[in-house]
Amino acid sequence: MKQFKLLYQTFFYSFIFLSCFCCKAQVPPALNKDTSKYFNIDKYKDWEVDTDYTYTQFNKHFIKGNLKASIYYSRTNIRTKDDSIDIYKLKEISEFISIMNSPYKFGRFYYPNGNLKIQLQFFYDFKIGIEKNCDEQGKLVEEINYDKPYKFTLDRLITKMKRKYDLDLLDGKSLSVHRGISKKGTIEKYPYYNIWVRLKPSTPEFGYTDYLIDGITGKTLLVKEQSEEMGYESSIWEFYTNQLEKRKNSSSPIYKTYKGREFTREEWEQFTADDFYSYNLPPDTLEYFTLDKYKDWQINYRGVINTQFDKFLKKDNRRAQITYRYKNNPYSDRDSVDLSKLELEEIVEGTSKINSSFMTIRYYYPNGSLRTKLYKFYYNTIGKERSYDEQGKLVKEIDHDEPYKFTLNQLVAKMKQEYHIDPLNEDPLGYTHIDVNRSLSKKGTREEYPIYKVWVRKKLKTPNQEYDKTEYTTYLIDGITGETLSIEKE
Repeated sequence: MKQFKLLYQTFFYSFIFLSCFCCKAQVPPALNKDTSKYFNIDKYKDWEVDTDYTYTQFNKHFIKGNLKASIYYSRTNIRTKDDSIDIYKLKEISEFISIMNSPYKFGRFYYPNGNLKIQLQFFYDFKIGIEKNCDEQGKLVEEINYDKPYKFTLDRLITKMKRKYDLDLLDGKSLSVHRGISKKGTIEKYPYYNIWVRLKPSTPEFGYTDYLIDGITGKTLLVKEQSEEMGYESSIWEFYTNQLEKRKNSSSPIYKTYKGREFTREEWEQFTADDFYSYNLPPDTLEYFTLDKYKDWQINYRGVINTQFDKFLKKDNRRAQITYRYKNNPYSDRDSVDLSKLELEEIVEGTSKINSSFMTIRYYYPNGSLRTKLYKFYYNTIGKERSYDEQGKLVKEIDHDEPYKFTLNQLVAKMKQEYHIDPLNEDPLGYTHIDVNRSLSKKGTREEYPIYKVWVRKKLKTPNQEYDKTEYTTYLIDGITGETLSIEKE
């Protein structure tokens, strides 16, 4: 056994990298392609020394291409008879490999004889996947699955945070991800995710936002900003469970239940304000088009005829329209056209809730890959419109809400509170019809000023209780201040 005579300085360094290369919640193959079960420093002989770290006989750091490796030798001290420490015995060798700018890390721990002791994987600083434990002869004796409690997988978490909050957990230069298991109500071990994101520079120093995500259902349990000015919570999970307990003991009545979650009126108003689009829009479907996902949907609903160019479908409270667009598409005798002689140009998919003014529209390439995704409220494009190339790379992003400092959510609240008009709910009997438009128009010296126009048509009752009179009202609302600019009746 080799003896060492220098003091041990460092055993473990933490790596927090953010990746723009990996697209799935698994350790990239480049990290674990080495399947050997015995440590051999010679495998790094063609690697360069990583000068970003101090290189000693106990801590070795290497780099090759976009791969980085760190080797640590852990020792125990042996005291001599005169009580001085001058002999060290090797205890363990640890090896960590990562890709530059990636949150993934692959780790191995070895016995002093070089045989594999533990093999495991990390995402940020928490363990993922299956840990393998071996005895000193290298025989597998135990496996631990760290992902098992998390029914809402890490892969789905990455997708949710990107779609819902525009946070890329694989490429976030000011965020970190954690997960844990704690007590929730009567459940002793409940899994959760916690995403920590630094606030914008305009907020107080060291401020950040905590996102707490249910590890089983994937629901957002809490979004809370914290800073020196506002004060910090030592544990965001403890804060959340304390709030649950307070609500349980509170006399505040339950105002609404949505997807199994109960809300007081105040909580519901906050929820619909923070989660306006995702609440009103239907759930996201696959980002790759296949008609198979509609195989259990009803066709020809409400008397609409399906053709080989257009499909109209319905399921529960959702509806969808699929349109196939061809080059040189004929508009007469469409049912008799031989599609094999036409070249498909794109597929258009529109999905919405029934009796809702919101719609998600996706445009797909002929091969089924997503080209563009956008959202509509009445005839207005809202939110962020994203366009991709055929390989799925984001090539363009347009924020259609950016000019409107007075948000769409605020507009809806204003119309309900001040004029008793709800733009979110259609009148199934048709006695009241609402249309909302927004545009950039000239106002004073400004050529492009954001304006909302809410148009309302009401059928009025006459003295004999018949609907034979119609009233038209147009509301012009300032898109920056929310001020009512004019009300015109006809």
